[in-house]
Amino acid sequence: MRVRSSVDRSNRLAPTPNSDLAAPRVAEGGGDAGDEGATTRVQYGIHLARYPLRGMSVAQVRRFLSPILNIDPTAVAVIGTTRIEDEEAHHVTGEEPMLSFVKPSSVKGAA
Repeated sequence: MRVRSSVDRSNRLAPTPNSDLAAPRVAEGGGDAGDEGATTRVQYGIHLARYPLRGMSVAQVRRFLSPILNIDPTAVAVIGTTRIEDEEAHHVTGEEPMLSFVKPSSVKGAA
């Protein structure tokens, strides 16, 4: 006899709002966390998610998401096709197509 589970499997990998993995809420007037205009796509390896990161430096994003996405400390930050050299100085505007953290060997022209 087969028992059907009542668990919704369509969204089983998404963190719940009360989960430690849930993204921080956007400040009032900054949009809703579910609003794609208020979030930035971030990728590391197989992990891809949207987070409300506008105004954070790339270094802050790395520190915030490292435990969530398991970002390697040697990974290189790339926005679009541009390698970010100074992570403290570059801030997320929300207009970036995607912020990726990649292994140095994955960056074209890397030694």
